[in-house]
Amino acid sequence: MGRMKDSLFGDEPYDPNDDITRNYHGGHPLSEIANQTTNKSRDALRIIRYVATCGARGSTSDQCEEAIGMQHQTCSARFSDLKKAGVLLLNGERRQTRRGRSPAGVCVLSQLGLRILARTQ
Repeated sequence: MGRMKDSLFGDEPYDPNDDITRNYHGGHPLSEIANQTTNKSRDALRIIRYVATCGARGSTSDQCEEAIGMQHQTCSARFSDLKKAGVLLLNGERRQTRRGRSPAGVCVLSQLGLRILARTQ
């Protein structure tokens, strides 16, 4: 499938078959199917709306997944997509995760993220 417009990102090139986590799962067939059937725009918009409520203090992926009840794999992948697209920006802060592993980066909405949010209100 070629590149297409996605309703959330407007004119930004978006390929629904892009899999930001392919290196992690190594092309596992079930992960490939999950990637193709996931509603990425819906999930991304849930994240954008949550991060917007956090304002300047931002959110980690871990905090977001807990707050909105999204599965870790989904939230982490969408956070990566949104950072790659320039919708979320790392603010330089790091916070401990619930599991106590290495601190996670804190993200805030970029100007693009704010424009997407305004378009979807």
